[in-house]
Parts: sequence; C-alpha cells; structure tokens
Amino acid sequence: MAPTTADYVIQGDPGGARQTILGLGFEIQSDHIGATDNEMDPNDPVISGVPHDLVASERTRFYQQILKAGRSDHGFRYCRLGQGIWLRGVSDDKKQIVRRWPTQMDELREMTVQAGLDGLAATYFTPAPYWKSTQSLMNGTLACFAPTFSTTHPQYHGDIAAFLDHFGDSVVKDLRYLEDNGLPVRFWGLQNEPGNWDRAYGSCGYTGDTYLQTFRAVAPKVREAFPHVVIHVDSRDGQSGAFGTSVRGDGQALRYVDAWTHHYTSTNPDKLISAPSYYLENALGREVFNDEFEWEGSTTGNDENTLNTAHSIMNWMTFANSRTWFWLHALKPTYTDTAVGYGLGVWRPSDDDDYSKYAGVKPGYWDYNAPVWNAISGFAAYLPWDSVRHHVVEPVDPATGKPSVNQRIMAWRTPQGKLVIAMTHRVPNAQTATAAPYTFTLDTGSSRTFTGHRFRWSPHDQPLAGNNVYAGRLAGPDLAVTVAPNTIEFWIEDVA
Repeated sequence: MAPTTADYVIQGDPGGARQTILGLGFEIQSDHIGATDNEMDPNDPVISGVPHDLVASERTRFYQQILKAGRSDHGFRYCRLGQGIWLRGVSDDKKQIVRRWPTQMDELREMTVQAGLDGLAATYFTPAPYWKSTQSLMNGTLACFAPTFSTTHPQYHGDIAAFLDHFGDSVVKDLRYLEDNGLPVRFWGLQNEPGNWDRAYGSCGYTGDTYLQTFRAVAPKVREAFPHVVIHVDSRDGQSGAFGTSVRGDGQALRYVDAWTHHYTSTNPDKLISAPSYYLENALGREVFNDEFEWEGSTTGNDENTLNTAHSIMNWMTFANSRTWFWLHALKPTYTDTAVGYGLGVWRPSDDDDYSKYAGVKPGYWDYNAPVWNAISGFAAYLPWDSVRHHVVEPVDPATGKPSVNQRIMAWRTPQGKLVIAMTHRVPNAQTATAAPYTFTLDTGSSRTFTGHRFRWSPHDQPLAGNNVYAGRLAGPDLAVTVAPNTIEFWIEDVA
C-alpha cells in the first residue's frame, strides 16, 4: 500500500527549546517476592534479588547492556527503590528500613557506580513496623491514625503531632542510611500508591487528610536535610487524586512540593493528547511526571503495546514537559508470572528449575524481554542525560485541533549538539502486517546527514531481532522518512 504522508517542522533553534530532560528511570527488584508478584513474606528466609543473584560476568553485562543501554557514559539515570518491599530489612528497634542481608547495600552501591547512575528515587511502600498500626510491614496505616494508637504506643498519650514529628526524624534517618551507603537520593515520595491498605506486599494506607497531616510534618524535615532532593506527591494520581488535592489546598504543605507523580500504566497514553486535564491541570507550576509504567496482567505479546510503551515516554515529555519517566523493573525473575509485562529483562534465580519458560537462561544469568526492551532502549541509548527537547510543529486533526495519537514525533538536542528525532507509526495489532506505512516529511533546519535506527516488537525467543536496526542515511534539511506500521525510528544528526 502507498504510504500516507504529512509535513512536520522541527524548531531546532534556541527559540524552539523546551525542557531539559534529565534522563530515564527504572525500578530494581533487589529482594525476593512470590511468583504472583503479590506474596511478600515479611519473615522471608529466601535471599534473592538483583544484582545479588547474578554471577559476576552477568552483573557487568546487566550494568553495561541494560542500565547503560550499551553507551560508554550513561543510559538510565535514576533507580526507583521501594523501601519496605525491595529494601525491607528492619532495625532491631523496628524503626528503620535497612539491609536484609550483609552484602545487600554493597551490591546496590556496585550497581549505582558501575552503571553510572545519578542516584535513587526513594519512596516508601511502607515504613518500618514500629510506625505502623499493624506493627508490621504489611497493611494498615501509621499507628497514630489507628484506634489502637494508645495501646501500641502508650508513651505518646494520644499525641499525634509528637508521633509524626518523630516519624519525620525517622524518615530522614532512613534516607541518610541510603546516602551513607553510597546511594545518593535524588527524589523522595512519602508513599507509593497511598490508597493501598490491604495489599499482600508491604503497604501503608492513608486518607487524604492523614496524608496531608503526615506530609506537613515530614516534608520540611526532608527539605532541611536534603535541600536538592525533588519532593513529589503522590505516586499514583498526582495532583488530581484525593492526596494531591489535599496537599494542593494547603499552602503550608504546597511549599514543599516540587512535582506531582502519576502511575498512568498498562494502557495507551492517548489521554495526554485527547483528554489531558487529569494529568496536566492544577499543577500549580510544579512539574508532572510518570514514575511507574508497566503492562500489568499483560503478556506484551503484540506490536501495539511496544508502541504504546514508547508513546508513554514521548507523550509525557511532549505534552506534560516531563523531565523524566520511569519504567517499573529492570529485571524480573523467570518464575514470576508478571515478568513479561514488568521487566526489561528476566533473570533466573538459583531456586528456579522450571525450564519450560526461558529455557536458555541459566541460574545467575539474564536475557532481554524483547517486547519491552525494544520499546525503551532507543530512548535510553539516544536520549542522553540533559538533552533539551525542541518543539515540533505537526499536523492536527481538523475535527479536534489535536495532533495524531498514532503518529508521534519528538525532537531534542543532545548536550553535544546533535539533533535527534524520534518518530512512530502505531496501528491496531491485527493490522501490523497489512497496514500502509506512514511518511514523515520533515523540515529539520539542518543541512547535515542523519542516520536512522529502527526499533520494533520482537518475540521473547528472538531477543533483539527488531532492536536498533540500521535504517539508512538521509541528507537534510528536508527528510522524507517512511515508517512501517508499529515501528519506532530515531534519526540522529551526524555531528563531528
């Protein structure tokens, strides 16, 4: 079929510059959890996780090929560390989150250094048991908000403010523990998904009011101790849910909010174009970004989801001016039923002898999860830290006045001055083989030559088959790039 075509103008001059993009983030499963990914045992005797389980050569390969995306300098920038789940050792007094085995912090520091990471996005799934109504990592809320407060903590005599003051000191101590172990903290959030009260993994529930009370007590202490840490609210619904709304309405709390964080996951990100109000309005001058994306309950076994993953990055950065974006997990264990939707790759722990899945992955080794890795790796490789996004004038639908949700484009200049253009062409999965290609006719403003790299879905048993395929060279300033259905392309300016 003949390709369709449309005109695009890259505003690569200083007047077209938009936000500086810090870089991408990922989450690390640095402790053990059950096969259905929701079976955390707070007394778990199993010591397992990444990078702990990997043999030395596979650790190096993981750092270089996944976390650095094959670059010599930096790939991913931030590691999201879930305190109370992926780091869940508890101090003797039950007040602090610490390592669970002697080498765990050394392993995380090694990963940070060898992968060239900038630091952590630290966020509680749950604080330590002393502070909980359940006196456990599991379920409940902060002890001061429960009817049992006078029983579990009689020394406070019902004084919620005094309890929260001490809890704030404990939060700072937990963050100091990370930094003292060589893990710089760059982002801090009070609670992952604060509406979760009854998960089978570590959690701590809040109401809008109790979240606000806690944030008002704790955030000033975090700011004083760590002036440069980005403090964000609320790691699920950002400024628009009950927790963000409570904080937005309180001038004292709002002083400490640097960003609003969402979990817009497991679906296409079209609403950032078609119905963006929930994600973009009422930000009150603070930045907005997505600090978790994955395919929950999905096999990712189709081309369209690979494109939707790429679109999540592009749409947040293009329409929300986000400076970062986080994928959920770098690696997931081979026995976990969510591995195909949650991991950039999979690794085999020593206790998994079921070779009916990932037969070629030996204990202590890892392999790519191609449908996800192929969606993200081009951005990790070709969107260096501190690149500057540039505006693209693109066609709009006359009926809606909005750009296409299926043909997406994003442009940036790297710190070295190279113009990079990412383009996609999404079609329904069933039409991948038969739909027409799409031609982007581009005014790049540059007379230099551009080199293309193509990425697309590939099956789990053919890792990297559609990853980073050479797509040719074209001379500027005017380019005509024909993109096949469900394909992502990066065109990079050749600059000496």
